[in-house]
Amino acid sequence: VALEDGIQQVLPVQGDALELELTLKLKGLNSFSVALCRSPDGLPGEREETWLHFDASIRVLRLDRSRSSVNALPTHHSQLELSLEAKETLTLRIFLDASTLEVFAAGLTLSSRISPSRADSRGVALLARGEHPSARVKIWSLEDVWKEDVWKETGSS
Repeated sequence: VALEDGIQQVLPVQGDALELELTLKLKGLNSFSVALCRSPDGLPGEREETWLHFDASIRVLRLDRSRSSVNALPTHHSQLELSLEAKETLTLRIFLDASTLEVFAAGLTLSSRISPSRADSRGVALLARGEHPSARVKIWSLEDVWKEDVWKETGSS
């Protein structure tokens, strides 16, 4: 995906059970962010979104939950310092399952709970800053493992 410097790009995917694989080219990249559980544009204070930010200059990946819910919930920021000395790319593997978020990057893991309260907080957006930023994006929808047929009896005793 070719990204425009400083322009937020809303992806044509929605869901609260997703797997994302984002491979970022580090050359010329200043920062990269992905918004998860993003509600449609709305009035200030009504939008929900959880941001994952990568600052290429200091090699830090930070999770910002300050707007994860319009309900007043305690929020915090989590961050990882990544060792990427001779790398040309960074791959982020992100797993979102309703209120659980797990991020794998450069051999490290960041896990958190998020609690979007709006039913329409299901969008994904990307934002990059730098010289010709680009990312390879793969997204999969995950199926609900708690379907009714999981609990059907098998007939064995």
